[in-house]
Amino acid sequence: MMKRIIIFSSITFGFILNFYSFAQTPNTWVQKANLGGSARLYSVGFSIGSKGFIGTGLSISGELTDFWEYDTVFNAWTQKASFPGSGTHSGVGFSIGSKGYIGTGIENGIARNVFWEYDTTSNNWTQKANFPGTPREGASSFSIGNCGYILSGVDGINNLIGDIWSFNPDSNVWHQKTSFIGLAREYAFGFSIGSKGYICCGIISDRL
Repeated sequence: MMKRIIIFSSITFGFILNFYSFAQTPNTWVQKANLGGSARLYSVGFSIGSKGFIGTGLSISGELTDFWEYDTVFNAWTQKASFPGSGTHSGVGFSIGSKGYIGTGIENGIARNVFWEYDTTSNNWTQKANFPGTPREGASSFSIGNCGYILSGVDGINNLIGDIWSFNPDSNVWHQKTSFIGLAREYAFGFSIGSKGYICCGIISDRL
């Protein structure tokens, strides 16, 4: 069975909005329809079923609130309900079941810990229990089963953080887990495979 990975390109020396799909078989890349919104960096994304979602971020005009759905069947973007607030970037996103979640990041220059749920059926956002860890940007995230995880990042005064928290959407409760044993870092990548989560890369102090 052919598997595809959808990747939204990041920044090089300017804001980029190109969009690509990778097919495991036959091991090829294909450029897809560009994101319908502004070019940006530090946005968040997640996937639900056959749809991908990208939103928020930082553009030349400032912090963004727009939110977009990508349809893999029609290779088309549809703008959805905007993310609540005045604009945010450098947060995290993950999905659990049929709902997506976005939290942490920077809003109006301040690290934040608010956390929101997106319902694809109603196209509405609902505020959930605040992330209880230190407000941060550049955190990592993934979901395993019925829980989402946020870890690492940097606080508002440049202190790197290595804690890990899990979120249960059924109870709307956060639980602190065993801290990350590697060096604390920001802007690392996180993903899950089966019952395990993975984190790699990132920035540790002034070294990569």
